[in-house]
Amino acid sequence: MGWGKTSVFLLFFLFSGTLFICFELYHLYLVYQTRGFFEEFENSQIQRSFDDFQTTCVEHDLFEKFFTPAGAQGFVQHHFLREISRIESTFHLEALLVTDPSRTLVLGTESGKFYMRSRGEIEHGSDADSMAHSQRFALVRGKKLLGYAHIFFPVVFRELLVLQSYYLKAGFFLFMALFSGGALLVKKLLDRMVDLHKNYTESQRLAKFGTLAAGVAHDIRNPLGIMRLQIQELKELHSHDPETQALLANLQSETRRINHSTGSLLIFQKEKLTLEDEIRLPDLLVEVVDHDEFKDLNLDLKMDKFQFTGNRDLVYRMFENLLRNAKEAGDEAELKISVRGSLSLQEKGYVIQVKDNGKGMQSVEQIFEPFYTTKTEGTGLGLLVVKDAVERHGGSLKCKSQLGAGTLFEIYFPSGMAI
Repeated sequence: MGWGKTSVFLLFFLFSGTLFICFELYHLYLVYQTRGFFEEFENSQIQRSFDDFQTTCVEHDLFEKFFTPAGAQGFVQHHFLREISRIESTFHLEALLVTDPSRTLVLGTESGKFYMRSRGEIEHGSDADSMAHSQRFALVRGKKLLGYAHIFFPVVFRELLVLQSYYLKAGFFLFMALFSGGALLVKKLLDRMVDLHKNYTESQRLAKFGTLAAGVAHDIRNPLGIMRLQIQELKELHSHDPETQALLANLQSETRRINHSTGSLLIFQKEKLTLEDEIRLPDLLVEVVDHDEFKDLNLDLKMDKFQFTGNRDLVYRMFENLLRNAKEAGDEAELKISVRGSLSLQEKGYVIQVKDNGKGMQSVEQIFEPFYTTKTEGTGLGLLVVKDAVERHGGSLKCKSQLGAGTLFEIYFPSGMAI
């Protein structure tokens, strides 16, 4: 995903997230407003009912008799019960009960008494079971506390308020989960954008350098090939002159090193190469090992015969760089290099292992990066050549190394056949 598409996606994501957050906040605002309206309505109804009760009952001269040992009876009791029933009906109360200071019921309609018995005791505040809101008012005449009036108001739209209560809890956690997930996603996308931009910049730089390097490599290799042929002819002409032979051998070694360095630069030549050569891996490896550079190595070769179609020059350079890397890993007198190749029935391909007992490496994370090397005379392109050759053939490459214990390269080719 390029910068443009990524930016559009992020803007769309942020815009959608902002709309969702605004909608949720507005929804929560409406919920709180609704709850506030209901609570205000409940409190208003309770207060109005008490004001009515205060005027018509508490301020009546006979009301105080209910709190005497004998209590009010007959017509007086009937009058007040009728007033309480009217107040309950007018203000849609669940119950209006009057108790003395010890909470003993002294006055209440039959429906009010039944409500109290069903609840067990008189409580105040919100009642989750009955969905009623209650308040207690002190009944005072002069400075004397007569008792208390308990007013219970049924919560209207009780199902809605229950859903709102659950919604507020669930919505909060859902909102936090979505917000956290969105923030994490944006962070990862931004990190990915930074990495892509960094890789793109590096690729552009390497591409420009690669074009120049590949051109220089081609220009050098042509005259270099002529020089190597002429050195070989001079060696044959002066075969009986040891001093000349030594000088020519040095020249031949140096031209071989130049040829390797220029060949490594061709890694940047990214045009599609032909992969139509029939490659016999054991035979090709023998050709590499027979080279003068590797004749004195202590090599242990054991490869099952295997043939596949690819680019012969790439595979040749792959083996050449692997062996050269192993050769430079330690002292040649004590160095041992093993090359193993076997069919992998489980992975349906061919696995090659190149192992040395050299000094090893502390970390293998950067060894395939361009120009990375720990050697004083290295170009830092040898293992990049190996990686390029493997990837162009659809294979995979792994490296394991330990300081003082050597290094192991494992190459997997996915297609081919035993021969």
